[in-house]
Amino acid sequence: VNSDSSVFSLRGVNPVLWYDERAAALAGLASVDAVCIFNELDPRKVFAAVGRCDSLFKGDEYAGEDVAGCEFAERVVLIPETVKLHSSAVRERAAVRYEEAKLVNRGRKEGDS
Repeated sequence: VNSDSSVFSLRGVNPVLWYDERAAALAGLASVDAVCIFNELDPRKVFAAVGRCDSLFKGDEYAGEDVAGCEFAERVVLIPETVKLHSSAVRERAAVRYEEAKLVNRGRKEGDS
């Protein structure tokens, strides 16, 4: 799991969920043996220290050979982004809902329900 500072370096924004929340969600999956947090922008040093893993999961915006660290995994699994849960999609939905709420509430007087 990228640290919060590495997410900011890669994306230019802070993550919606902090690293410990993202790590806890992954660690709670029965199929996950270990989760580590790394500050590096490229995880290859982490994989080299930890060793090979069975599976490496990334969103399907990547091509298998473009996944950093893919050489340390038995297989790379690209997850279809049918459900947009990554930070930028969550931010976009929040911004839209905020603007929608402003439109709905425009013209209401205090105390109106």
